[in-house]
Amino acid sequence: MRKNPEYTIGNPMIQGASVCYGGVNFAIDTTGIYLENGELYLVLYKKNTTDEAARILFTRDCYYGNVAAMKLSIVPGEYDYGYMTGDRYIEDKYAMAVNGKEEFGKPHKGPVTYGIFVPKYYGDSIKNKERNKSRVYIPLDETIIYKLHVRGFTMHKSSGVKHPGTFKGIEEKLDYLEDLGINTVQLMPAYEFDDLINVGFIPDSKGEMAVKANYWGYVGAYYFAPKKAFSSCDNASEEFRDMVHKFHERNMEVIMEFYFVPGTSKNFIIDCLRFWTFEYGVDGFSLNGNVVTAGMIDDDPVLASVKIFIDNGEGVRNSRENRRTALYNGNFLAHVRQFIRGEQGFNGQIAWDLRDNSVKYPVINYLANHNTLTVMDSVSYNMKHNEDNGESNMDGTSLNYCYNYGFEGPTDREDVMYIRNKQIKNAFTILLLSQGIPLIYAGDEIGHSCKGNNNPYCQDNDISYVNYDDAVKNSGIYEFVKDMISFRKSHKVLHMPKELQLSDYMSLGGPDISYHGEEPWMMEYGEDACHFAVMYFGRYGDGPDNNIDNIYVAFNMSKDEKVFNVPKLTENTRWEILFSTDCKNGATYTQESSVLTVPGGSEAVMIERV
Repeated sequence: MRKNPEYTIGNPMIQGASVCYGGVNFAIDTTGIYLENGELYLVLYKKNTTDEAARILFTRDCYYGNVAAMKLSIVPGEYDYGYMTGDRYIEDKYAMAVNGKEEFGKPHKGPVTYGIFVPKYYGDSIKNKERNKSRVYIPLDETIIYKLHVRGFTMHKSSGVKHPGTFKGIEEKLDYLEDLGINTVQLMPAYEFDDLINVGFIPDSKGEMAVKANYWGYVGAYYFAPKKAFSSCDNASEEFRDMVHKFHERNMEVIMEFYFVPGTSKNFIIDCLRFWTFEYGVDGFSLNGNVVTAGMIDDDPVLASVKIFIDNGEGVRNSRENRRTALYNGNFLAHVRQFIRGEQGFNGQIAWDLRDNSVKYPVINYLANHNTLTVMDSVSYNMKHNEDNGESNMDGTSLNYCYNYGFEGPTDREDVMYIRNKQIKNAFTILLLSQGIPLIYAGDEIGHSCKGNNNPYCQDNDISYVNYDDAVKNSGIYEFVKDMISFRKSHKVLHMPKELQLSDYMSLGGPDISYHGEEPWMMEYGEDACHFAVMYFGRYGDGPDNNIDNIYVAFNMSKDEKVFNVPKLTENTRWEILFSTDCKNGATYTQESSVLTVPGGSEAVMIERV
């Protein structure tokens, strides 16, 4: 007859199962759980099996309110655990390691068991000290975000990594991200979510459910556990810690994206974010604003320095001294896509998008996201193509502001591809010369296509995987984006910590930002206007190692070429063209008359070196 290990009353303040002095602490909140006969059992399993080793009743003295807690004097490496009442298994929402989900897209059979978590201060003290020393903080105005899916970023064979689809695989692509100029990576859900979706009963299958992949992970989940299917080894926690440390060594940040289901308690959310901040050293969180508000996070002292990306401005308390919360600007995508395809009347909106950057409400701008057409697809299709999702193309938004320029989908026609690539450069120019924080969705920098699918939530395949062969096929796009990021970083006036004022409030010789039309200082806002220019006065970005060149950008989305009379701030002003997005026809500038000619459907950037 087996003998249960001895237990003592545990600590209810630390939920889940974690190593503590002298053993392992187990704690679970029983609020809302029906306990048969009022009994709850802790079940121990032999490590990596479902063989029951012990079953221990939580006696009444183990309860603090609704939280049951006990401490066992056991060796944590020998056991997994679970909870039961009667013959029902109870989910541990605070589980920090979940067994049986090691393979992505494979159904789990049998009871779910949980691993015992080893907090970082019980691990390698020297290694953890180095991890803590490596933490970084990049101001919002310096941030360049790259949003990726852990699996999709390296799963394609073209990624060239040894550990595809994993945290380790991301480590192996750090050179790629660093070369591009990225300093902040945002991970789509990387915690333990169910990667299969039930979609109905299979006919004549004796009640079996049909399933398809839940590739994205925007569902309820085990929010405290790194996803085991995203780990190349048995210890997902350690691999995730190592990945974050490798980012920090390169002065790059890691942002975790969380989708909390409606009804999730504030206490649970705060516990979760604290856990990832302390245990894994993540630098911030992207949160769904229908459940979480920035004010909830701002109230917590432990989270006082982490970044918060959110789509709801309620409770934002940014200040000049502590500017860490940013709002997603979903309208930016729509404005840019409509503007570059020549729709009239968007001058004023794009002009505002270039400047939008308040101290209290800094914005995150993007050209594409996980639930939109990719940048390449937005210039390759006239409509979404979500047929592969199995919903008769009824899912996903139909409002995509896209245009295929003469051919639906991929084509070898050079004239069509030239226009598409030019439009992609037009879009990235606006994104990276805007004051808001730029976010690039993984693969857009190399022209990745999802085959017109703007909602590939279930596409665990080449539709979603980043194909690095595109970097060769679309090398001009990659080099352009890389150069634009470098240009942005080297000119502080393009990414200020506050909103530009449209005035020379410091008497430096010109307004910090100004707008122009074909004539200097006279921008056209009419309904038929689709060309204008913006000038940034470089001295407003003065500082150590900052380039203070003046920058003039002409946008001409009309079909015909336009002539811009460029402002002369002094008699010695000498502008020069840095680049044009139309590399065939090119923009031309006449120094004597200070006239810039910009081909239709293109943009030109000029600088005055100071």
